[in-house]
Amino acid sequence: MPLRAQLGERSINAVLLSETEWQALKGSQFLRMPCCGAPAYRRTSRLGTRHFAHSPKYHCGAEGECAEHLAAKAEIVRVCHELGWTADSEVAEGQWRADVLATRDRHRLAFEVQWSSQTLDVTRERQAAYGADVKCCWLFRKIPLSKGQPVIERNLPLFSLKHVDSGFQVNVGNNVMSLRDFVAARLSGRIRFCDQTNYSECDLQVAARETACWRCGATYDVFCIRRVLRSNCGEETIVPDLDDAPKRKGDPYSARRNYQFATKHLASELTRLRVSLGWRWSSTLERCYWSFGCPSCNAIFGDHYFGFFAYEALDEALAPFCSKKVIYSQVQPEPHWCFPQNGRFCT
Repeated sequence: MPLRAQLGERSINAVLLSETEWQALKGSQFLRMPCCGAPAYRRTSRLGTRHFAHSPKYHCGAEGECAEHLAAKAEIVRVCHELGWTADSEVAEGQWRADVLATRDRHRLAFEVQWSSQTLDVTRERQAAYGADVKCCWLFRKIPLSKGQPVIERNLPLFSLKHVDSGFQVNVGNNVMSLRDFVAARLSGRIRFCDQTNYSECDLQVAARETACWRCGATYDVFCIRRVLRSNCGEETIVPDLDDAPKRKGDPYSARRNYQFATKHLASELTRLRVSLGWRWSSTLERCYWSFGCPSCNAIFGDHYFGFFAYEALDEALAPFCSKKVIYSQVQPEPHWCFPQNGRFCT
Protein backbone atom coordinates (compact mmCIF):
# COMPACT_ATOMS: atom_id res chain seq x y z
CA MET A 1 0.00 0.00 0.00
CA PRO A 2 2.28 2.78 -1.21
CA LEU A 3 1.79 6.52 -1.02
CA ARG A 4 3.20 6.77 -4.52
CA ALA A 5 1.79 5.75 -7.92
CA GLN A 6 2.47 6.26 -11.60
CA LEU A 7 0.07 8.46 -13.54
CA GLY A 8 1.09 7.89 -17.11
CA GLU A 9 4.74 8.87 -17.26
CA ARG A 10 4.54 10.93 -14.08
CA SER A 11 5.19 9.78 -10.51
CA ILE A 12 2.70 11.21 -8.02
CA ASN A 13 2.47 11.05 -4.23
CA ALA A 14 -0.90 11.04 -2.50
CA VAL A 15 0.43 13.14 0.37
CA LEU A 16 1.35 16.03 -1.92
CA LEU A 17 -1.85 16.19 -3.96
CA SER A 18 -4.50 18.83 -3.43
CA GLU A 19 -8.05 17.70 -2.71
CA THR A 20 -9.04 18.56 -6.28
CA GLU A 21 -6.16 16.52 -7.71
CA TRP A 22 -6.99 13.61 -5.43
CA GLN A 23 -10.65 13.55 -6.43
CA ALA A 24 -9.73 13.78 -10.11
CA LEU A 25 -7.99 10.40 -9.85
CA LYS A 26 -11.22 8.57 -9.10
CA GLY A 27 -11.72 5.85 -11.69
CA SER A 28 -8.57 6.84 -13.61
CA GLN A 29 -7.45 4.23 -16.15
CA PHE A 30 -3.89 5.57 -16.12
CA LEU A 31 -2.99 4.90 -12.47
CA ARG A 32 -0.38 2.17 -12.05
CA MET A 33 1.29 0.63 -9.00
CA PRO A 34 5.02 1.48 -8.78
CA CYS A 35 5.94 -2.04 -7.67
CA CYS A 36 4.59 -3.96 -10.66
CA GLY A 37 2.81 -1.59 -13.06
CA ALA A 38 -0.58 -3.16 -12.31
CA PRO A 39 -3.71 -0.98 -12.26
CA ALA A 40 -4.05 1.02 -9.06
CA TYR A 41 -6.86 2.74 -7.28
CA ARG A 42 -6.90 5.38 -4.58
CA ARG A 43 -7.79 4.55 -1.01
CA THR A 44 -7.85 6.13 2.48
CA SER A 45 -6.64 4.24 5.58
CA ARG A 46 -8.48 4.08 8.91
CA LEU A 47 -6.17 6.86 10.14
CA GLY A 48 -7.15 9.07 7.20
CA THR A 49 -3.96 8.61 5.16
CA ARG A 50 -4.38 8.74 1.39
CA HIS A 51 -2.57 5.97 -0.48
CA PHE A 52 -2.80 3.69 -3.47
CA ALA A 53 -3.69 0.00 -3.65
CA HIS A 54 -3.72 -2.85 -6.13
CA SER A 55 -6.87 -3.76 -7.89
CA PRO A 56 -7.77 -7.12 -6.24
CA LYS A 57 -7.39 -9.22 -9.37
CA TYR A 58 -3.98 -7.72 -10.19
CA HIS A 59 -2.30 -8.01 -6.79
CA CYS A 60 1.38 -8.89 -7.26
CA GLY A 61 1.92 -10.12 -3.70
CA ALA A 62 3.92 -7.10 -2.53
CA GLU A 63 3.84 -6.80 1.23
CA GLY A 64 1.26 -4.39 2.60
CA GLU A 65 1.69 -1.85 5.37
CA CYS A 66 -0.43 -1.11 8.42
CA ALA A 67 -2.24 2.20 8.88
CA GLU A 68 0.34 3.48 11.38
CA HIS A 69 3.21 2.78 9.00
CA LEU A 70 1.47 4.64 6.19
CA ALA A 71 0.58 7.59 8.42
CA ALA A 72 4.16 7.95 9.68
CA LYS A 73 5.56 7.90 6.14
CA ALA A 74 3.01 10.48 5.04
CA GLU A 75 3.94 12.80 7.91
CA ILE A 76 7.64 12.55 7.09
CA VAL A 77 7.07 13.32 3.39
CA ARG A 78 4.85 16.27 4.27
CA VAL A 79 7.33 17.80 6.73
CA CYS A 80 10.29 17.37 4.38
CA HIS A 81 8.50 19.29 1.63
CA GLU A 82 7.39 22.02 4.01
CA LEU A 83 11.02 22.50 5.03
CA GLY A 84 12.21 22.87 1.45
CA TRP A 85 13.50 19.36 0.84
CA THR A 86 12.54 17.14 -2.07
CA ALA A 87 11.06 13.94 -0.66
CA ASP A 88 9.34 10.86 -1.98
CA SER A 89 8.25 7.53 -0.55
CA GLU A 90 9.06 3.95 -1.51
CA VAL A 91 12.27 4.99 -3.29
CA ALA A 92 14.48 2.10 -4.45
CA GLU A 93 18.07 2.24 -5.62
CA GLY A 94 20.68 -0.51 -5.76
CA GLN A 95 20.08 -2.86 -2.84
CA TRP A 96 18.01 -0.51 -0.71
CA ARG A 97 14.44 0.74 -0.68
CA ALA A 98 13.68 3.68 1.60
CA ASP A 99 10.31 4.39 3.14
CA VAL A 100 11.09 8.07 2.56
CA LEU A 101 14.10 9.62 0.85
CA ALA A 102 14.70 13.33 1.38
CA THR A 103 17.17 15.19 -0.82
CA ARG A 104 18.51 18.74 -1.01
CA ASP A 105 21.59 19.68 -3.02
CA ARG A 106 24.07 16.86 -2.38
CA HIS A 107 22.43 15.75 0.87
CA ARG A 108 20.40 12.53 0.89
CA LEU A 109 18.67 11.30 4.03
CA ALA A 110 16.53 8.17 4.28
CA PHE A 111 13.86 7.56 6.90
CA GLU A 112 12.90 3.96 7.67
CA VAL A 113 9.70 3.34 9.64
CA GLN A 114 9.75 -0.12 11.21
CA TRP A 115 6.36 -0.84 12.73
CA SER A 116 6.71 -4.62 12.57
CA SER A 117 9.42 -6.60 14.38
CA GLN A 118 12.88 -6.70 12.87
CA THR A 119 16.04 -8.25 14.28
CA LEU A 120 19.19 -6.27 14.93
CA ASP A 121 21.14 -8.33 12.37
CA VAL A 122 18.62 -7.58 9.62
CA THR A 123 18.67 -3.90 10.58
CA ARG A 124 22.46 -3.81 10.29
CA GLU A 125 22.30 -5.46 6.87
CA ARG A 126 19.73 -2.99 5.60
CA GLN A 127 21.68 -0.07 7.03
CA ALA A 128 24.89 -1.25 5.34
CA ALA A 129 23.10 -1.36 1.98
CA TYR A 130 22.82 2.45 2.01
CA GLY A 131 26.59 2.83 1.93
CA ALA A 132 28.21 6.22 2.41
CA ASP A 133 26.09 8.22 -0.04
CA VAL A 134 22.83 8.10 1.93
CA LYS A 135 22.42 8.78 5.63
CA CYS A 136 19.66 6.72 7.17
CA CYS A 137 17.78 6.76 10.45
CA TRP A 138 15.37 4.20 11.82
CA LEU A 139 12.08 4.81 13.61
CA PHE A 140 11.10 1.66 15.48
CA ARG A 141 7.91 0.86 17.32
CA LYS A 142 10.05 -1.67 19.22
CA ILE A 143 13.80 -1.13 18.97
CA PRO A 144 15.79 -4.38 18.61
CA LEU A 145 18.09 -5.06 21.55
CA SER A 146 21.57 -6.52 21.96
CA LYS A 147 21.93 -8.64 25.10
CA GLY A 148 18.82 -6.97 26.47
CA GLN A 149 20.12 -3.43 25.98
CA PRO A 150 19.43 -0.76 23.34
CA VAL A 151 22.15 -0.30 20.72
CA ILE A 152 23.66 3.19 20.63
CA GLU A 153 26.07 3.48 17.72
CA ARG A 154 27.11 6.31 15.42
CA ASN A 155 26.50 4.24 12.27
CA LEU A 156 23.15 2.83 13.37
CA PRO A 157 20.72 5.62 14.32
CA LEU A 158 17.78 3.93 16.08
CA PHE A 159 14.92 5.92 17.59
CA SER A 160 11.70 4.89 19.28
CA LEU A 161 8.42 5.78 17.55
CA LYS A 162 5.06 5.72 19.33
CA HIS A 163 1.53 6.45 18.14
CA VAL A 164 -0.70 8.35 20.57
CA ASP A 165 -4.00 10.20 20.25
CA SER A 166 -2.21 13.42 19.30
CA GLY A 167 -0.12 11.73 16.59
CA PHE A 168 3.37 10.22 16.54
CA GLN A 169 6.02 10.75 19.20
CA VAL A 170 9.75 10.08 18.91
CA ASN A 171 12.20 9.55 21.79
CA VAL A 172 15.70 10.99 21.50
CA GLY A 173 17.34 10.13 24.81
CA ASN A 174 15.12 11.67 27.49
CA ASN A 175 13.53 14.06 24.99
CA VAL A 176 10.05 13.24 23.71
CA MET A 177 8.96 15.16 20.64
CA SER A 178 6.48 14.98 17.82
CA LEU A 179 7.47 13.18 14.63
CA ARG A 180 7.27 16.53 12.87
CA ASP A 181 9.78 18.11 15.26
CA PHE A 182 12.06 15.09 15.01
CA VAL A 183 12.18 15.24 11.20
CA ALA A 184 12.86 18.98 11.32
CA ALA A 185 15.66 18.49 13.87
CA ARG A 186 17.19 15.62 11.91
CA LEU A 187 17.16 17.52 8.62
CA SER A 188 18.71 20.61 10.21
CA GLY A 189 21.50 18.69 11.99
CA ARG A 190 20.21 19.42 15.49
CA ILE A 191 20.43 15.72 16.42
CA ARG A 192 23.98 14.40 16.59
CA PHE A 193 25.78 11.34 17.91
CA CYS A 194 28.09 12.14 20.84
CA ASP A 195 30.64 9.77 22.41
CA GLN A 196 30.29 11.37 25.82
CA THR A 197 27.74 13.07 28.03
CA ASN A 198 28.53 16.51 29.42
CA TYR A 199 26.57 17.01 32.63
CA SER A 200 26.20 20.73 33.22
CA GLU A 201 23.54 20.90 35.92
CA CYS A 202 23.17 19.24 39.31
CA ASP A 203 20.08 19.08 41.46
CA LEU A 204 21.23 18.32 45.00
CA GLN A 205 18.43 16.46 46.77
CA VAL A 206 17.72 15.11 50.23
CA ALA A 207 15.67 11.91 50.21
CA ALA A 208 14.14 11.35 53.64
CA ARG A 209 11.87 8.80 55.24
CA GLU A 210 10.23 8.49 58.62
CA THR A 211 10.94 5.21 60.38
CA ALA A 212 9.81 3.53 63.58
CA CYS A 213 12.41 2.46 66.11
CA TRP A 214 12.76 -1.31 66.29
CA ARG A 215 13.29 -1.11 70.06
CA CYS A 216 10.86 1.47 71.50
CA GLY A 217 8.58 2.29 68.55
CA ALA A 218 9.35 6.03 68.52
CA THR A 219 9.50 7.67 65.10
CA TYR A 220 12.41 9.60 63.63
CA ASP A 221 13.87 10.44 60.20
CA VAL A 222 16.72 9.06 58.15
CA PHE A 223 17.98 10.63 54.96
CA CYS A 224 20.59 10.36 52.24
CA ILE A 225 22.01 12.74 49.68
CA ARG A 226 21.50 12.10 46.00
CA ARG A 227 22.47 14.22 43.05
CA VAL A 228 20.47 14.34 39.85
CA LEU A 229 22.83 15.23 37.00
CA ARG A 230 21.42 16.67 33.78
CA SER A 231 23.10 17.40 30.47
CA ASN A 232 22.29 20.09 27.93
CA CYS A 233 20.39 17.50 25.90
CA GLY A 234 18.24 16.27 28.77
CA GLU A 235 20.19 13.13 29.66
CA GLU A 236 19.76 12.45 33.36
CA THR A 237 21.46 10.22 35.90
CA ILE A 238 21.12 9.84 39.66
CA VAL A 239 24.28 9.49 41.74
CA PRO A 240 24.56 8.93 45.51
CA ASP A 241 26.85 10.68 47.99
CA LEU A 242 28.13 14.04 46.83
CA ASP A 243 31.49 13.55 48.49
CA ASP A 244 33.69 11.70 45.99
CA ALA A 245 36.38 10.98 48.59
CA PRO A 246 36.85 7.39 49.79
CA LYS A 247 34.55 6.37 52.60
CA ARG A 248 35.99 7.10 56.02
CA LYS A 249 36.54 4.53 58.68
CA GLY A 250 33.63 4.32 61.06
CA ASP A 251 31.17 5.77 58.55
CA PRO A 252 30.09 2.70 56.52
CA TYR A 253 27.00 4.20 54.94
CA SER A 254 28.24 7.80 54.87
CA ALA A 255 25.79 8.95 57.52
CA ARG A 256 28.13 11.58 58.92
CA ARG A 257 29.30 12.81 55.52
CA ASN A 258 25.71 13.00 54.27
CA TYR A 259 24.76 14.99 57.34
CA GLN A 260 27.71 17.39 57.04
CA PHE A 261 27.09 18.01 53.36
CA ALA A 262 23.35 18.48 53.82
CA THR A 263 23.76 20.95 56.67
CA LYS A 264 26.25 22.92 54.55
CA HIS A 265 23.84 23.37 51.64
CA LEU A 266 20.34 22.84 53.09
CA ALA A 267 20.63 23.61 56.79
CA SER A 268 17.33 25.49 57.09
CA GLU A 269 15.39 22.69 55.42
CA LEU A 270 16.86 19.98 57.67
CA THR A 271 15.41 21.61 60.79
CA ARG A 272 12.05 20.14 59.74
CA LEU A 273 13.42 16.62 60.15
CA ARG A 274 13.82 14.73 63.41
CA VAL A 275 17.33 13.39 62.98
CA SER A 276 19.66 11.84 65.52
CA LEU A 277 23.20 11.18 64.29
CA GLY A 278 25.71 9.59 66.63
CA TRP A 279 28.48 7.11 67.36
CA ARG A 280 26.57 3.92 68.15
CA TRP A 281 27.36 0.33 68.97
CA SER A 282 26.28 -2.35 66.51
CA SER A 283 25.84 -5.76 68.13
CA THR A 284 25.65 -7.32 64.67
CA LEU A 285 29.08 -6.02 63.59
CA GLU A 286 30.41 -5.84 67.16
CA ARG A 287 31.82 -2.39 66.70
CA CYS A 288 30.82 1.27 66.77
CA TYR A 289 30.21 3.49 63.77
CA TRP A 290 28.44 6.71 62.82
CA SER A 291 24.75 6.08 62.20
CA PHE A 292 21.27 7.45 62.28
CA GLY A 293 19.26 6.20 65.21
CA CYS A 294 16.43 6.71 67.66
CA PRO A 295 16.58 10.00 69.60
CA SER A 296 14.49 8.42 72.37
CA CYS A 297 16.35 5.19 73.21
CA ASN A 298 19.49 5.56 71.05
CA ALA A 299 18.85 2.30 69.12
CA ILE A 300 20.94 2.13 65.96
CA PHE A 301 19.59 2.30 62.42
CA GLY A 302 21.94 -0.30 60.95
CA ASP A 303 23.84 -0.05 57.70
CA HIS A 304 21.97 -3.07 56.31
CA TYR A 305 18.64 -1.28 56.60
CA PHE A 306 20.13 1.98 55.36
CA GLY A 307 21.31 0.15 52.22
CA PHE A 308 17.71 -0.78 51.38
CA PHE A 309 16.62 2.80 52.01
CA ALA A 310 19.38 4.24 49.81
CA TYR A 311 18.49 1.84 46.99
CA GLU A 312 14.88 3.00 47.19
CA ALA A 313 16.00 6.63 47.10
CA LEU A 314 18.23 6.14 44.06
CA ASP A 315 15.41 4.40 42.23
CA GLU A 316 13.43 7.66 42.54
CA ALA A 317 10.77 5.84 44.53
CA LEU A 318 11.09 8.60 47.12
CA ALA A 319 10.22 12.16 46.18
CA PRO A 320 12.90 14.64 47.31
CA PHE A 321 12.30 16.15 50.74
CA CYS A 322 14.17 19.27 49.60
CA SER A 323 16.55 20.22 46.81
CA LYS A 324 18.93 22.89 45.58
CA LYS A 325 20.64 23.51 42.25
CA VAL A 326 24.43 23.72 42.52
CA ILE A 327 27.21 24.54 40.06
CA TYR A 328 28.45 21.37 38.44
CA SER A 329 30.42 20.13 35.45
CA GLN A 330 31.33 16.55 34.63
CA VAL A 331 31.96 14.57 31.46
CA GLN A 332 31.14 10.86 31.36
CA PRO A 333 32.02 8.37 28.56
CA GLU A 334 28.35 7.74 27.73
CA PRO A 335 27.55 7.60 23.98
CA HIS A 336 24.11 8.88 23.03
CA TRP A 337 22.09 10.71 20.42
CA CYS A 338 22.28 14.33 21.50
CA PHE A 339 19.49 16.88 21.03
CA PRO A 340 20.34 19.93 23.18
CA GLN A 341 17.67 22.55 23.68
CA ASN A 342 20.32 25.30 23.91
CA GLY A 343 22.28 24.11 20.89
CA ARG A 344 25.35 23.04 22.90
CA PHE A 345 26.17 19.43 22.08
CA CYS A 346 27.96 17.16 24.54
CA THR A 347 31.11 17.07 22.39
